[in-house]
Amino acid sequence: MRKLGIFCLIVSFLLLFGCITTPNRISTKPVTHEVKLKIEGVENVKVSTEESQILKSMEVPNEALKLSYYCRINGDIAYLSITSVGSYTTDSLWTDFKIMQLRGIKTLIVYMNNPGGSSFDGAGIYDQLRLLKENGVHITIEGYGIIASAAVPIFLIGDERIASENVTFLVHPASLFKWGMFMETLKDLQSQTKMMEMCRQRYAKIVAKHSKLTKDDVIKMMEEDTWFGAIQAKEWGMVDEIR
Repeated sequence: MRKLGIFCLIVSFLLLFGCITTPNRISTKPVTHEVKLKIEGVENVKVSTEESQILKSMEVPNEALKLSYYCRINGDIAYLSITSVGSYTTDSLWTDFKIMQLRGIKTLIVYMNNPGGSSFDGAGIYDQLRLLKENGVHITIEGYGIIASAAVPIFLIGDERIASENVTFLVHPASLFKWGMFMETLKDLQSQTKMMEMCRQRYAKIVAKHSKLTKDDVIKMMEEDTWFGAIQAKEWGMVDEIR
């Protein structure tokens, strides 16, 4: 009996100690946040909350229509960077412009710091910008660093041409670059001369069209490397504003 009494005492003591030292446990139910994604467009992002859920939706009507690395759209304004005539090809430009048209973009701001490149690539980019402009898109072009060679007509197509005070322009004679070793006949050389003259006449016509210079003035400038700054460019009607 004595042993039984001691056992009961120990059990009672343990039960009492457990009740005193055991903290209250609060059962909590974790809040689940569900994120739903629909790809809709570059900037068309909608975020809304419903109770404890976060809903984020984006939609892309056609995921194959992607802007190039050089183009961005924010709201109703498109931003384009043309830093090399060769790197930003006319097919990339064509795709970007088609997306702009689909999205109803009417304002385009172009950044240029461009040493030039192929006359043909330059003419292609110029024409794409010209067609976009004719379709009602207002084009502002900002020039920094250098605007040279085939990049000059591209800069001039803007409705508003802005140049930094330290920008440098260059107009130079047409030249022909060839790869490899091969033979050429006299007719080949004569044909190439005609092609180079055609490019020179086209270049001079475009520059004269968008400036106060005459076509003959531009052709004379192209007889040698002609360097000039923003102030001279503004006097010739090639720049609207200097910053």
